Amino acid sequence: NRRGIASDMSQVPQPAAEMPAQPERAGPLMSPPLILLSYVMTMLGLFSIGAWSWSTYQTLHDPAFGGRNLDTDFSVFWAAAQLALEGDWLAPFDSAILNERRLIPAGRESFEMLWFYPPSYLALIMPLGALPYFWSWAAWGAVSLAALAIALRRPARDIPGSLCLIVFAPGALMVLALGQNSLLIAALLIGALEAMRRDEHLLAGLLIAAMTIKPQLGLAIPIVLLAGGYWRVILWACIGTVAIIGLTLIHPGPDYWVAFFQGLAEN
Repeated sequence: NRRGIASDMSQVPQPAAEMPAQPERAGPLMSPPLILLSYVMTMLGLFSIGAWSWSTYQTLHDPAFGGRNLDTDFSVFWAAAQLALEGDWLAPFDSAILNERRLIPAGRESFEMLWFYPPSYLALIMPLGALPYFWSWAAWGAVSLAALAIALRRPARDIPGSLCLIVFAPGALMVLALGQNSLLIAALLIGALEAMRRDEHLLAGLLIAAMTIKPQLGLAIPIVLLAGGYWRVILWACIGTVAIIGLTLIHPGPDYWVAFFQGLAEN
């Protein structure tokens, strides 16, 4: 009986349509206390940045300060950028010229700062030398903070508040105050790791090549890439690095690299 067979078949449970697996969300990390903490740290971070910026501005423009600069890491970048803008790319390797250009208050105890950066980094920061110290420092901090926030945008999107927790962490605020380049390097590394996770080998390789602006922080990266078999990332990183070195051999020229390696050997 065909009708009976059809009726029996209609009563057989049909397999449910497979639903795409949804990524599990980290429950504890999405708790209200963490979100509240992120808001509190954001407010404290913004207040700290504003207070430090105002204090720095007032100090630098105080007639009693004599138009001098603060003794921070950024004063080295600012001085080297000014020297490069004047056309003397090798001058930053002369510690006497570099520290005199930093304009640190006379009579104040200060460590003698040395220049240990490849020409690609000097080319990157060179526009900072065109601005007065305070506005150059503020622009450098804003760019560094924006780069870190952009790099963390995708990894942190599933955990509300985590971006603020990282960007406004005490360590990040200290880096901003001193004008260091750690946030920019971290942004390049995080961006490269995220690109590798999405199999964007070209972008990952170029971001790793860009990290050669401070090569001593990336010595373990080739080992990790080789161990993981990321051959296409290695290829693009090598191409990007060779291109950067090739451009710097044209300008400022091989003399810069000679001074760079001599400085490393002597210090």
